[in-house]
Amino acid sequence: MPHPTITNNYSNFSTQSTSYSQSDQPSTNLSHLKLYTMTWSHTPRLAIICWTVFAFPFTIWDTAYIFLRPHTLPGHKWHAPIFTPYSDYAAVDRIYGEQAWLEKDGLTAAQGIVNMTEAMLYIVYFWIVMTRGVKSAATGGKRVVSGRAGGLAVTLGLVAGSVTATKTVLYFLTECFSGFKHVGHADWIPLLSTWGFMNLLYGSISSYMVLSFGLDIVSGLSYAGESAATAGKRGGKLE
Repeated sequence: MPHPTITNNYSNFSTQSTSYSQSDQPSTNLSHLKLYTMTWSHTPRLAIICWTVFAFPFTIWDTAYIFLRPHTLPGHKWHAPIFTPYSDYAAVDRIYGEQAWLEKDGLTAAQGIVNMTEAMLYIVYFWIVMTRGVKSAATGGKRVVSGRAGGLAVTLGLVAGSVTATKTVLYFLTECFSGFKHVGHADWIPLLSTWGFMNLLYGSISSYMVLSFGLDIVSGLSYAGESAATAGKRGGKLE
């Protein structure tokens, strides 16, 4: 998976100036104060948006292949033309082939359930960004999502990345601890170009998502804490 440069969202915080009474002393009458506020916003990263656009239809396609077996398996009536690319992949990773279906291997179907969770999280995140995001001069014209919608978008993104990362690691470790039961028969070139590539792609992007959204949450909490502390010192309160 690609490893774009991570940019922080510290520039996404704007402060509102604070004015005081002539005595310049904290007052219990808040009507004399222009309260100190800080505004947090989430700037969606282009790499994650592109991944979301790719991952949602691909995940739906993969899930359909899994739950419509055996009809979608190579040689069966629904395989061509929609699921034709799975012929090569199933030849390398037998968990996608007919043998796993006949043996009632539950990992494939379990993965399909997780796929549906991923797809839902991806599409909701994308929808929030597209419908609630606005272009901001503070970020050079980039789209930002602020307030509750921004917090929800970051939370969904973190959960989506965590689900994808966990599924990918579990999928890989299952092969390792089973003595590469499903892929051990494959030659190195097809193994690395299909099974290896897909695991690397999903593992890298999902790890980047977890790191990016995790940093966003830490930044937001840090600035919220600073805002509360500053407001308390100046006799005001957060709006």
